Amino acid sequence: MRYNEAEEFCKSLGGTVGNGHETLTFLTPYWTKSSTPCTYKTLKGTTKRSCTKKANVICEIDPIQPVIHSPCPSNWIHNPRTSACYYTANDIKRWSLADKFCWKITRPFDVDGHIVTIHNERENEFVAKLASKTGNKNAYLGAIGNPSDKKLWSWFDNTYFPSYSNWGEDQPNSSYKTSTILVMNVTSKQWYNYHPTRVLEDVVTICKFDL
Repeated sequence: MRYNEAEEFCKSLGGTVGNGHETLTFLTPYWTKSSTPCTYKTLKGTTKRSCTKKANVICEIDPIQPVIHSPCPSNWIHNPRTSACYYTANDIKRWSLADKFCWKITRPFDVDGHIVTIHNERENEFVAKLASKTGNKNAYLGAIGNPSDKKLWSWFDNTYFPSYSNWGEDQPNSSYKTSTILVMNVTSKQWYNYHPTRVLEDVVTICKFDL
């Protein structure tokens, strides 16, 4: 077919005339993307020819991207590795309010939401990446425990705390005389404990619920 016919044919398929990068000897000569005078490809290379000459055509069609429906509610982020949904909120500075917030926003979905818990290194990396996108330096984590003993900590989802941890140097800080909360430093991805009533600036609350 002629070049203009080739263009119309490819367009009807939702594509365009190919770019000529293919090496398909059984179709040579064939048209490639061109401006006047028209271009087509032969075994010897690419040449210019009259657009009224006839040649084969290879159409280039972008693959159709499948629509992937997230199992999480709108504005929540799905992590298929953990089979959980995550939500970030920037305007909550107190840890006690953060936990109430996570519980409240998940009530309409009939699930038990809580401040994010972390159970392995990959999830720690994932949470740090989520937090970094908000521009904050810290992220609340859903755990509370004894500042003098790393073994006496518990996650809000009742999973086993010592299965994975990423404490910062000299942590937890044993100078506190009461149970303390857990905070991630977004840059180092390490964990630090603080008094539960302390107000932190540059902190993000990440809520989580399991699917």
